[in-house]
Amino acid sequence: MINYHKSSSTFSKNASNFHKHLVMRIMNITRFDSLGKYLGCPAFQGKPKASLFQDLLARTMTKLAGWKTHYLSKVGRTVLIQSHLEALPAHTMQCFSLPQSISKGLNRHARDFF
Repeated sequence: MINYHKSSSTFSKNASNFHKHLVMRIMNITRFDSLGKYLGCPAFQGKPKASLFQDLLARTMTKLAGWKTHYLSKVGRTVLIQSHLEALPAHTMQCFSLPQSISKGLNRHARDFF
């Protein structure tokens, strides 16, 4: 059975508006421009843009906000960076090559925390 609440369709840029509306009407599925996420990784068409991976930077900042740097030694900060911050983008990096701006941002956050 198709779950119409969780289903969506996307089309290539070559599809005509007539065919898009015809397919959506026949299948009774809504249309989205973005494919969303699958297993925590963004699903996209074409070359990945840095905006798709902004949530990695946001999650990094959220993790860092909870940690008190002035209570930790340098060794403690190093362990936290290696065990938590470097583990956040690991799955995404196995699937995609991150844009340089995102990699630099992750490194900058880790460096500032240290």
